[in-house]
Amino acid sequence: MNWSANEWFVVLVTTAGVLLTWRLPRRFDRSSTILFVLFGAYFGVVFDHALAGVPIDFYDINDTKGFEFIDFVTYIMYGPFGYLFLYLYDWLRVPRRFAPFYVLLWTVFGMLLEGVGARIGVFEYKNGYDFDYSSIVYFTLQLLTLALYHYIQNIDRRSEMG
Repeated sequence: MNWSANEWFVVLVTTAGVLLTWRLPRRFDRSSTILFVLFGAYFGVVFDHALAGVPIDFYDINDTKGFEFIDFVTYIMYGPFGYLFLYLYDWLRVPRRFAPFYVLLWTVFGMLLEGVGARIGVFEYKNGYDFDYSSIVYFTLQLLTLALYHYIQNIDRRSEMG
């Protein structure tokens, strides 16, 4: 495999996300942490396959239409960012009424990262897909992620009460 800027971008962003996730003080119990990381990665994979796969085929990931190891790393990249999204939400104690604004900020952050990735070849849009459509995906996924967070928090509160 001949590495270019897109592979290096994926490796660097994934490494930074994993290291940051690993080095931050614990906020959640182990099972919640694993769930939050896997939830982020899972929905990244689901939406990428739904939008980039047959029959829709709105974009290609990295250099080829076929699946490469770097594509797997790209999917891992989503996990730490899903966790960091929740980590900061919890740490900042964002009131629910401000959650849409928090989600909007993270949508902008996701769009910036995707924009850089698209410029260097991580994503190649086609068949009428526009970069701006990704904002809907990010916003929706982050709302789902917050719903999971609140669901888990409610379960934890109930178990603490007896």
